[in-house]
Amino acid sequence: MKFRKLSAAFLVSLLQAPQLVAAALNATETDTQLVISNDRLYAAVQKKGGAIVKLTLDGTNLLGSPSGSTGIGPYLDCYCTPKGFWTPGSVAPEYKLFKGKDGKGKDYGGIVMSDTYTETGQVLEQYWFLRDGETGLHTFSRVAYHNEEQPFLRNLQELRTLFRPNNDMWTHLLTNTKQYAPLPGKEAKEKQVVVQDATWYLGNTPNDPYVKQEADYFTKYTFQDSWRDIDAYGLFADGSKTEDGDAYGAWLVMNTKDTYFGGPLHSDLVVDGILYNYISSNHHGDQTPLFAAQDAISSIYRPRANVDDDDDGEAGDREMAKIQKSSRFGEALGKGTFKGAADAEAREGPVQFEKDAGDPFNVDKFLSEVDQNSSSKRGYGLQDEDSRQSKRPRVDPDDDED
Repeated sequence: MKFRKLSAAFLVSLLQAPQLVAAALNATETDTQLVISNDRLYAAVQKKGGAIVKLTLDGTNLLGSPSGSTGIGPYLDCYCTPKGFWTPGSVAPEYKLFKGKDGKGKDYGGIVMSDTYTETGQVLEQYWFLRDGETGLHTFSRVAYHNEEQPFLRNLQELRTLFRPNNDMWTHLLTNTKQYAPLPGKEAKEKQVVVQDATWYLGNTPNDPYVKQEADYFTKYTFQDSWRDIDAYGLFADGSKTEDGDAYGAWLVMNTKDTYFGGPLHSDLVVDGILYNYISSNHHGDQTPLFAAQDAISSIYRPRANVDDDDDGEAGDREMAKIQKSSRFGEALGKGTFKGAADAEAREGPVQFEKDAGDPFNVDKFLSEVDQNSSSKRGYGLQDEDSRQSKRPRVDPDDDED
């Protein structure tokens, strides 16, 4: 099974006047890291783990310090193995480093991480690219599966990338121009009460900015949207918690919405302190693609190879001949003819049906009786007001006594 490469752009911005800088694109590799950088943005992928562990814009650390699964990203993970979640880069990752010029002559650098889940042979790959002069990463994700011994594996329940900072600089969440809110403060998080999966009650701190603007409850499900309604979404730092006092933004912009599983009509989680890029998920009851080897897929669906057959008058006969050879359909189809059809006489012109001269349901008799009764004094239905006799004399309101 192969998916086309699904792409998104992870953009970071410094909200101040643009600066003119000299071109300097770097793509380097050490024993522990691969780095792509230009004069403003620096991104380092740790070989042990397969995730970006350092991301800076104009010297400002956007991730904080790595700690477990926080302080890293963008990185790829999935809920797709027989055991559930898996983060590629944790088994035996392989890396490639790229550097070159794009079609417009602009310098770029790129990193590819590829890892294979040993038990099943599932392959997940993550791509990061950076152009000179840009403050955003172009990310691509790829999935492949080839296992003839176990052609049907499971569904691709979740495939996503995550930007997961571990610092206090980010102050707001933004889904779209209508849905945004400040992140809950320190006191609100200390006094929060767990309600259910990824849901907390914050009503114990009614003066918290999030509670005052948004709700008494915080959940990742509040900040979700339909792909067709999204232009960009992400995290915002208003400058109140940055060392230089500047405002920053970390935004995800979809390169195309059609190649996401479910297309533009899909809806999913986008941000909750973590910045998500859900390529596939079963949130909201959505269907997910199947992890299956190509031969297994072909047994379910096989696209027609000769797409030009629609213009061939004999293509239908050839296709019918192929179907007749199948033991599943040959007997039912009578090898190309309906059983008994050979005994029918030849016919010229359209089919003619004889008109029944009788009146099996006595419709004519019924209509005749209706016509006769329409002149009767006891007729019912719509009649002239003057010809209808009331069962009871009408009383004129003016005749009522006081």
